[in-house]
Amino acid sequence: MPNFQRFRVSSATPFSAPRRREVVLCGFVIGSAEHFSQCRNCLCKCRCATVRRATCRARKNKAHFFFDKTMHVKVCGIRREEDAVLAAELGADAIGLLVGRQHPSPDFISEQSAAGIARILPSKTKAVLVTHVPDVDEIERLLRETEIATVQLHSEILPDAVQELKARLPKLTIIKSVHVVPDESIEYPKPYLNLVDGFVLDSFNLATNQVGGTGLTHDWSLSQRIVSCYSSARVWLAGGLHAGNVRAAIHAVKPFGVDVNSGTKAGDGFKDARKVRDFVIEATQAGRDLA
Repeated sequence: MPNFQRFRVSSATPFSAPRRREVVLCGFVIGSAEHFSQCRNCLCKCRCATVRRATCRARKNKAHFFFDKTMHVKVCGIRREEDAVLAAELGADAIGLLVGRQHPSPDFISEQSAAGIARILPSKTKAVLVTHVPDVDEIERLLRETEIATVQLHSEILPDAVQELKARLPKLTIIKSVHVVPDESIEYPKPYLNLVDGFVLDSFNLATNQVGGTGLTHDWSLSQRIVSCYSSARVWLAGGLHAGNVRAAIHAVKPFGVDVNSGTKAGDGFKDARKVRDFVIEATQAGRDLA
């Protein structure tokens, strides 16, 4: 594993001024001679010249855990371009961009920021617009403004409204949130089953009215029942996941994929490279265990 160090790109680097704004996320110590000589083909653009504990794979020396994945991994709550690049390089299949807030959350960004982040992603990593908005007109506007082709409806939008959204945007991929609470969550997905492309099972924080990014787990046995009841649908598990518990969660629930937000954050609220990397490794290995 690489030696995680802080490195600030400075005028001492052998790059022109525009290139000094690019950073390399790789297995070499950032800024070292080996880094510059070996990894010129692994440049990842970002706007912030400071990288904290940054790491990723060099493209010519891909680590084994990026191959033959059987567990879809989405990293949610991305708020800046360098975190999007980091998640993509560390193996995330998708990133979540939160736009259209109606419940408390520190992770929402403007549609302009979301559009800019979505544009820099490699083709292997998909952008997902995550929204609390229940109004079809506003959801359509956000999707057209950002040019994002997948939406996660994290609201109590009614099935008729989802059907209308699908009619307006036939190529749109739609994921619907399900808050896992006793006595309600098992039947909740049923009217949406033929309207959406999948469900994300998440926790709800009654104390703060947060509907996502709560850092709270829920009853995984209920989630497993939902997965079993709706076996024809793709189901992601979310809610309080991190590298330390995601393997057990996957073994218990057997979802199509996992969705993480707070479990990959650093102290400043942005993404922590080590936490993202460890989460992807653990989730991928758990998927292989099931396979």
